[in-house]
Parts: sequence; structure tokens; C-alpha cells
Amino acid sequence: MLIFEAHARLLIVVHGVIGAALVAVSTHLAVWTWRIRKNPHFRRGALRFAAICAALYALELILGNVLYPTYKIRVRAEFLDNPQAISRDLASRATAGARIAEAAPAIPDSAPAAPGANTARAVPPEVREATIRRNRTIARIFDVKEHLVALGLALALACPVLLWAADPSAERRTVATTARVLTLLVAAITWFAAVVGLTITTIRSV
Repeated sequence: MLIFEAHARLLIVVHGVIGAALVAVSTHLAVWTWRIRKNPHFRRGALRFAAICAALYALELILGNVLYPTYKIRVRAEFLDNPQAISRDLASRATAGARIAEAAPAIPDSAPAAPGANTARAVPPEVREATIRRNRTIARIFDVKEHLVALGLALALACPVLLWAADPSAERRTVATTARVLTLLVAAITWFAAVVGLTITTIRSV
């Protein structure tokens, strides 16, 4: 039994909203940390963004772990790694599309199609195989994303600590190098995770 399956749709919406906020905050953090190189007064604003980013990142990771068992069963096992389910989905879409086309008004000066001709159209084998390969590839990329996100949490937590502990007299050496690299990595990971998550959702949601 999947404990949170009944609330999975609500949780994934919240997960997406927080993810969008995290992408925005992490991007702002990277920009503000870059600005410290020219103006040390941006350090206070960067520290504020770093604290918000770390909190959002931790909350997003918790929600992702809550949703993961539902994804693993309902999305990964039942669809992405299931060629039979993919074939049935493609056939169902092709049938529905053919019925819609058959019911649409005929285009003037075109030859009328025979009744039932569209519904007999089958899914080409190359389309089926390409879809199966694509889904498996995206599932593997999602696994890579999970490992990067776990690593990103440590980086996100390190950013506010580094900015807070930085010596103002040495900001150019400390913040403008180490912190700037960390914030860029956090922003890159959040963007990558958001794109991969959205891609999975467009293919199959909970």
C-alpha cells in the first residue's frame, strides 16, 4: 500500500510550485553572489537568498521523497519500464485520434474516406520502439537527477554558512570564488531537476 497515493496529485502540484520558487531563488542567489565581486554590500542580500534557498531546497527534497514511492510504482514500473503499457497507450491514442478525424467535417474538394478506414490505422513499429527507448532513457535520467539533488542539498546548506562566516576583508577571495561556484552549481541542479521532473510529468503523471 502506498501511504500518500491518495494525496499524490495535490502533493505533486505543491511540489511543482515549490520547485518553481526554488529555481527562481537559486537563480537570484547566483546572480547576487556574483555581484559581491564588485560590491560587498550585496553580501547581505545574498545571505538572505541563501537562507531561503536552503529552506526551500530541504522542503522540496522532503516532498520529493514522499512522492517517490508513488512515482516508482505508478509511473516507473507500471508505464515507463512497461513496453506493453506503452503499446496500449499508443494504440489507444491512435484509435482516439482516428475517431476524431473520422467525425470531423470533410474538407471541401477532398475525396471522402471510407467509414472505419481511419480506425484501422495501426501504430508503426518504429514509433513504438522509439517511444519505449525514449521512456527508458528519461527514467534513467530521472535516477541521475535524484542523485544530483541529494548532492545539491549539501551545497545549498553550505551556501548560507559560507556567506555568513565570510570575512569582509577577504570577501573577494572567499565569497567571489567558493560561494559563487557553489551557488552556480545549486542553480544548475535546480534547473536540471525542474526540467527532468516536468518532462516526466508530461509523459506520465501519478
